[in-house]
Amino acid sequence: MRIIPPTHRTTFWLVVFLLAEAALLGLAQESQAAEKYNRLAVLHGVYESSGNKNCHHDEFDIALKDLGWEAKKFASTKNDMDALMVALERNQYDIALVCPLFNYGENPIDMSVYGARFRKFVENGGALIVSDALYPGCLKWLTSIDPSLKITIQSCKAARDIENTHPVHPLRFLPNLVREGNTWGHLVLPAGHRWDTLARCSEGAPQVVMKRIGKGFVYICGPRIAGSVFLENFRTQLEMQRMGLSAEQFELPRFAIGDGRIAITLKTLDGVPKAEGRATLTLRASNGREKPVEFSQNFVVTPAQPLKLEVPYTISLRGEILITFALSGSGRNVRIFEKKITIPDLLTLSGPAYRGFAVESELRKKGGKILSTVEIAPLRENLEKMEFEIVAKSSSGQTIGTPAKGKVSSARFRQPLQIGVPPSGTYRIEGTLRENGRVLAKKTAELIVLRDAECQVYINEEKNLVVDGKEFFPIGIYHISPDDILKAAEIGFNTVQMFSWFGEQSLTEPAKYDMRVIYEQNHRSGDDWVGEKAVELAKKHSNILMWYGMDEPTEQTREKAKAIHEVYHKYDKRHPTFVVSYTPTLFPEQVDLGDVFAVDPYPYPRRPINMVSEWMEKAWNATKGEKPVICVPQSFGKESPEALRAMAYQAVVHEARGIIWYPWDDGGTTGLKHHPNLHPVMKTLVHEIKTLSPALLNKDGRVAFKSPNDGIHGLFCQEQSGKRYLILVNPQTTDETLELNSLEALQNAKELRGVFGTASANPKGSITLKSYQTCVFEIR
Repeated sequence: MRIIPPTHRTTFWLVVFLLAEAALLGLAQESQAAEKYNRLAVLHGVYESSGNKNCHHDEFDIALKDLGWEAKKFASTKNDMDALMVALERNQYDIALVCPLFNYGENPIDMSVYGARFRKFVENGGALIVSDALYPGCLKWLTSIDPSLKITIQSCKAARDIENTHPVHPLRFLPNLVREGNTWGHLVLPAGHRWDTLARCSEGAPQVVMKRIGKGFVYICGPRIAGSVFLENFRTQLEMQRMGLSAEQFELPRFAIGDGRIAITLKTLDGVPKAEGRATLTLRASNGREKPVEFSQNFVVTPAQPLKLEVPYTISLRGEILITFALSGSGRNVRIFEKKITIPDLLTLSGPAYRGFAVESELRKKGGKILSTVEIAPLRENLEKMEFEIVAKSSSGQTIGTPAKGKVSSARFRQPLQIGVPPSGTYRIEGTLRENGRVLAKKTAELIVLRDAECQVYINEEKNLVVDGKEFFPIGIYHISPDDILKAAEIGFNTVQMFSWFGEQSLTEPAKYDMRVIYEQNHRSGDDWVGEKAVELAKKHSNILMWYGMDEPTEQTREKAKAIHEVYHKYDKRHPTFVVSYTPTLFPEQVDLGDVFAVDPYPYPRRPINMVSEWMEKAWNATKGEKPVICVPQSFGKESPEALRAMAYQAVVHEARGIIWYPWDDGGTTGLKHHPNLHPVMKTLVHEIKTLSPALLNKDGRVAFKSPNDGIHGLFCQEQSGKRYLILVNPQTTDETLELNSLEALQNAKELRGVFGTASANPKGSITLKSYQTCVFEIR
């Protein structure tokens, strides 16, 4: 254990624990897992509009469930607020969470009468959190707590995600780095204010502010917050502030088997007395069965300068464990981080990538073969000495097909397994890992064989959508009403995204033109009614392509997005789920929120349009090739025809499994609908992609590439008939040249015949593309 020693002393006795233990609650008697945290008060409104409740009383339910915390809810009524004041004065709550639209509507109560009591709550160490704070009525009562809490609202034209200020405040990184998207308004602070601005919009205006009052703080956030990452940060900040400490840095690794390191840099808050004391840093590991292992060392802490503590550790436990990182001092305890996580077993086994499903027609097409994913996470074991065996069995234990055996060549691989075409039903895949004949690990995975009628839309191993037994490349548009479906059909779209609030016309109108629908229900959580409605709709409408999950989930909405995805899986085997992400840093964490992963880069005209290529590459890396990636390019209406084409062709050459433009109509003059000058451009573009789709869906001969200077991006692809294409796009603002004779796939080519966008070219020469130019050749 490496300790960075300080030069002075402080009153804070610090004990840092890293506790890993089995998460099965009754298992570990010596467990130090926390009791349910129930010192949260949730303040919500009672506003109703046209019979729909918009009180957001369930705003934090999924996050609280995820954390294992509890909360008491208080409505914006006089009786509930009076009861809350009594509870605050009795010190029953540490955090008051104010939901969106709190005390909003025609008959709000006078919150100013509670200002002095709220102030006392904060001064004594409470936290007041206001989310979605872009409605003046939700903020004006704060001045009754303190006149300096005055904030007004202004409309915002921010085009990018909000950004944390520097240095980053610990509320934004301890223990979780938090990020939000942009929103429609920002905060305006009065002259001479003493708010700390924690994050700003791309216009530079405050979006998140915080103010310390006594031992507590007030936190105002323009975007909505609802996720567990925020709740953990609020609790940690509050407890550390009560202790008189803050943090300048926190490095929390992605926990895995083996060695790792946690680093935290601490400092004392302004105004906290500085005295002396000795501290102990302790690493503790427990699995609830064996004697815990501890590593401790004493050291001296200084308040005169920030202190960096490093905690090296080794995780040797597997399965679901609890990681706890805690700080103790001055008679107080801060649980900085506590999370149940899953450390992979030595052997992890799974069946076909799409939900473990194997559809009979696909099995026949593949000669009875499926792919099983094998992952090995060694601690001290040697991969080179390992051998594997995989076999499929019926529920009665009878072997089906032929077992697969061999030496392990890598920590993760896709292993073909011959199972034939067994009757529909549930089977299992058994995997065994050996070293010199000794069994190291065994694992099983579920395999579900479905009749074609049971799985109308399927994702095959090539990551293509299969609709009614045929591979399908969706080419579609967002935000369209039933009244405009004919116009979309005339352009050539084969897919539309539709909202449930149009009723069943969202499905019946597209069906008239043989259009598939990505169907979005009006929901905010994973309630069973979402799945029940999905089953009802699927029985009546055969043109449903996918279920739209939560749109553009963020860290704070991850739990809800996951719940929606899972409830669709619970009720419907016939269709996959669809999720769109707009935050590349979160792609690895968000790929499990849908069966199909989509990204929506909107660069034009403010950013380089090769952002489309960058996001597509990051998306495929995040999925590890296990899920289809679809691109959602922009079609706001002010794009140049060349940019519109270049963005779409970037998606094509980066192997998108579909393109769904955004939007047809987003109100005002935004959307393709309002710019008829682009309709012929889009019609031609859609026709070209449809023509190429048989080759784009064929994995044989498909190779994506970029020129050495990243100037031109390209794709080789071919139809099953053998017809070969070379697709090129220049996403740069300068002319770019590609040496065709450097491309190995063209070594035997005699001619490049222009198909779309250019004339023929010499495969032994070079080609220069103008800015944003696209072209398609047939290789002969």
